[in-house]
Amino acid sequence: IIDGKHWCHQMPGGVYSEELPHIIYLAREFLGGAELIALCATKTKDSHSWIVADEIGMLLKGSKGIATVSSSLNRPKPEGVLTIYGKEAHLQVDIYNSILTRHNGGSGRPSRALDNIHQSFQRLSNIGLVAFKLALGRHHTGHYTVISKFVESLINNTDLPVSAQDGREVISVFEQIVKQIGYKS
Repeated sequence: IIDGKHWCHQMPGGVYSEELPHIIYLAREFLGGAELIALCATKTKDSHSWIVADEIGMLLKGSKGIATVSSSLNRPKPEGVLTIYGKEAHLQVDIYNSILTRHNGGSGRPSRALDNIHQSFQRLSNIGLVAFKLALGRHHTGHYTVISKFVESLINNTDLPVSAQDGREVISVFEQIVKQIGYKS
């Protein structure tokens, strides 16, 4: 974000071209598709003239439910959170830290207390597991996994991990976002 001459700012959608398609793809997988329902974008800082918006929030809808996505360029480190609401619970995915947390339903005090304990346990367990895998050199990002599956599909002549149709649908949603934000193609 700081270097206005960085290659990502030259892409349609600027730095969001590097970030949002991944989040949209994940949402599609959970939701059974992704249609952009609502978008809010704003620029909160006057600096960085090459950025049209530094805060984005959106609502995506699929055949299985809805997802809220927010993206902030004002964060101190890379971070991405995907929240998916279901009938009985909702999921919160911390993409950069590889943490998935399930939030159970219920509104009474005992239910909320148990949910808080459960969330804490999930986060601590995931943090410990990721730290252990990092220490052993066995923690792999989504990029590593998809590229490995792509290479396997070429070697074994099997289906690609991501179809061309999936890619087109993600880019279609992304292009809607870019247009609404005001980036030039």
